Amino acid sequence: MLRHLLAAGSLGVLLVTTLICSATSSAASVELKHQLEGPCVSPITNNKIGQTKIGTDVCLDGKVQDPNKKDEKDDNNDGSDQSNQSVSSDEESATVCDWYPLDEDMSSTRWGSNSPGDGHLEGLKCYPRDLDLTKQGEGGGSALVDTRFVQNAGPIQPVAPPPPDPAVLAEQAYSELEVPPPTIGAGPDRTKLAVNLWTWLWVDNPGPLTNTVTAGGISVTVIAVLSSVDWSLGEPTTAGDTFAAGPPAKLTCQGTGTPPPTGYDWKAQPPCGYRFHWRSLKERTGGAGKWPIQATSTWDVTWQANTGATGATTLTATANDQFDVAEYRTVLVQRGAGG
Repeated sequence: MLRHLLAAGSLGVLLVTTLICSATSSAASVELKHQLEGPCVSPITNNKIGQTKIGTDVCLDGKVQDPNKKDEKDDNNDGSDQSNQSVSSDEESATVCDWYPLDEDMSSTRWGSNSPGDGHLEGLKCYPRDLDLTKQGEGGGSALVDTRFVQNAGPIQPVAPPPPDPAVLAEQAYSELEVPPPTIGAGPDRTKLAVNLWTWLWVDNPGPLTNTVTAGGISVTVIAVLSSVDWSLGEPTTAGDTFAAGPPAKLTCQGTGTPPPTGYDWKAQPPCGYRFHWRSLKERTGGAGKWPIQATSTWDVTWQANTGATGATTLTATANDQFDVAEYRTVLVQRGAGG
């Protein structure tokens, strides 16, 4: 009987020893698995978000797997195939970790080679996840899990403005051009203009106009050249022998036109000219006795930037005048017998 008791006792001691060793081995295996393989769990969704660690059960993003829940699941694993087993999300309760400013004087080794003038220290503390979110952010009174130095943000560097649009500079450049109103010329003698004879028309040519605008490293130069003149000649375009009021006659001349040269042919059509058909009588001109004349010069404007961009537009200028148009008749005079 005693022998049986001793045998049973020895078996109990052996069984207890085996259980202790098995538990120790299992705990060490679980701890190692926590450090290397335990999943990181979101404290809000309770979903696995990765397995990268910065310490025991501490994820890089500051969220950890609760080791107690993990141990219970591992300890209940009987080694059977778990491929068809589902894991309840309640078994993956998480701990939340937050970084907090640390008040450390310069004697602390945590500063390393850094100084308070360059940044500040922060400590990582963890606390159990709690549905009462008002308790989160208090650090839970836990010990420091990790520390880090946070560099101060550098001064904000001014952002260089984009270069100006060459087209915008071109608009500024040609808006600054002073396009003169045309100076109207008529001949051969503007005091003796007559119907059915060519009236020479011209305007003064001031030559090309230029202007340059520079901003932000962009330079734009504009050049304006007088290209044509539109004439409104006052008298109506009535055909036939009976005068009738109507829209004024129009004429467009390329270039500026020219005054008649010395020795010109009075019968030849000038580069820019018009033959009046009606005298400028007072009853036809509202009492003025002169036809109202208007000349509008058109300037072709081109621009080019130092970037290679180019463009074009037109500018105009207008002047007004009046022409007194009469009529000349040829009268044959017979000479007397004395010559």
